[in-house]
Amino acid sequence: MIGYWQINALTLEMNNYLEQLAKQWNDNVIYLRQRDKKYHIQLHNISNGYSYQDFSRCFFTIAQPQRYLHIKFITPTSFKSNGEYQMFPNINLILASLCRRWNALSDSIVFEDEAAYKDICKSTFIHGYHLSSRRFVWRK
Repeated sequence: MIGYWQINALTLEMNNYLEQLAKQWNDNVIYLRQRDKKYHIQLHNISNGYSYQDFSRCFFTIAQPQRYLHIKFITPTSFKSNGEYQMFPNINLILASLCRRWNALSDSIVFEDEAAYKDICKSTFIHGYHLSSRRFVWRK
């Protein structure tokens, strides 16, 4: 069985850190306790890809943005709201999470306009989704 693990970093410092870590892990074996399996790690590609500025330019300067967006969560995903985990997707929770993550990442563009956020939430809807669940065990 072959699996691929893609790790993205948006700062040069984090990219360099991950690159060194990946080189240390290359040709090693890791053990995943939940699966009770050992996996051989082989480094295939390290790419510098986008900078923060490239990323911003690509997504914020599109002349005609797409009307529909397809989002695929490739790992189990949940959202915490009012201290409880919510299993089903919700536009408010998805957009709030995206805004928080962007604001934590951004060094110049910050989303803080509550009226714009509410307008986006009102005009956005989930057309359909495929829901599946997996057992999740939190271990400290």
